[in-house]
Amino acid sequence: MTKVKALCPRCKTEMTLISEIERSNGVRHINRYYRCPACTLRLMDESYRITEDGERLLLRVIQDEKRPIIIKVG
Repeated sequence: MTKVKALCPRCKTEMTLISEIERSNGVRHINRYYRCPACTLRLMDESYRITEDGERLLLRVIQDEKRPIIIKVG
């Protein structure tokens, strides 16, 4: 099995993927970001916004295309 790691662009330490969920004014916010345990650099990976529209749920996905994450395989 291949393990993929996200390395901090600042100090090259393996980063941890963290998810946070918040609720505000009926909107659920889910943020996923990488955080370096050594230098505390935080890089946004993706963000979700979930709202209700009558009988439907609306999902908005926001991804940061410019995230400078170094991937190490092995």
